Amino acid sequence: MRAIYTMPASVGRNLPPPSFMPAGVESAVTADGLFAVPVPGNLLEAPADLARLAAKEHGRSLLWSGWFEADSDLDALPSPVTWSPRAWSCLDEFCTGAAAHVLESAAAPNSQVCLLPRAGDLLSDLPSCQRFLQRRSHWAGASADRFELLLDPVGMLTMEMHPYAAEHVERIVLGLGAAAGVSGIVLSNILPGESAAFRQPVHRGVIPIQLLRSLLAEGCDPSLPIMLMNEDVATQLEALGLS
Repeated sequence: MRAIYTMPASVGRNLPPPSFMPAGVESAVTADGLFAVPVPGNLLEAPADLARLAAKEHGRSLLWSGWFEADSDLDALPSPVTWSPRAWSCLDEFCTGAAAHVLESAAAPNSQVCLLPRAGDLLSDLPSCQRFLQRRSHWAGASADRFELLLDPVGMLTMEMHPYAAEHVERIVLGLGAAAGVSGIVLSNILPGESAAFRQPVHRGVIPIQLLRSLLAEGCDPSLPIMLMNEDVATQLEALGLS
């Protein structure tokens, strides 16, 4: 049986990742009840510091993969350096450091570090996420499963991709939904617009619910946990064939 979690509508770029709570829980729960513990900060700007913070969690920690700020306040997206070799070197430093801290810590024998990709971050598309998953053994050897990816197809779409959201989401899920190292999937729909409020419950938006239902059934591991918007949860589960 799949575990179901819920999430808020949107999260600002400079805020920590969202807290994914078990479905049916209306208020904050202890860290043990969350899918993961959100870790604040920009991984690419402070890889060593965040590696220590992530390794302190006695379970799963959740982080953005990081970005470099744009040179001008007029730029909507982060600097192109976000996708440069320099950025990947920072990710290497973070993951190598996190692996060392976790593997050396007797207090956190089951700790896992999970990255949440999104548009504008280092991990923001299918190739970058695949590259991250392929490099896990480089950082942690036989303990490669300490590093995970929480897949968020809609969160990885830029404004320019919104008119073709269904095609992009389909490609992302088919490429990563059943991949080793993917620890969950955020399922949502989209109403193209000019603000972060574009994200919608699965049954409301431009992506056909039949497609989302098919991708979940055929493109994802049967036990993969699901994250849904925290509104109309029962309707969403019914639309996905999970009620």
